[in-house]
Amino acid sequence: MIIFALTKGECKEVEEIRNKATRNGIFLTVLFIFGGMLYRVAQGDLLSVDSSSFLIFLIMNVLCLEFGIKKATVDRLFKRNNR
Repeated sequence: MIIFALTKGECKEVEEIRNKATRNGIFLTVLFIFGGMLYRVAQGDLLSVDSSSFLIFLIMNVLCLEFGIKKATVDRLFKRNNR
């Protein structure tokens, strides 16, 4: 699982952000695939299969990870200014 691999000099906060991003990525992928299935049923196309689910997961995971890292940076910035 390369997604959970630690890099040199990584702190516990980044590990937690990565774990949350993976969880959110899985949730959004399932939601996206389910929505696609409902769309195909509504169109009457019951035979086509979506084979790009892992690619969708990777995209969702990267988006969630980048959002989490930027959010943590902004939170840290405002937390320092409020002291």
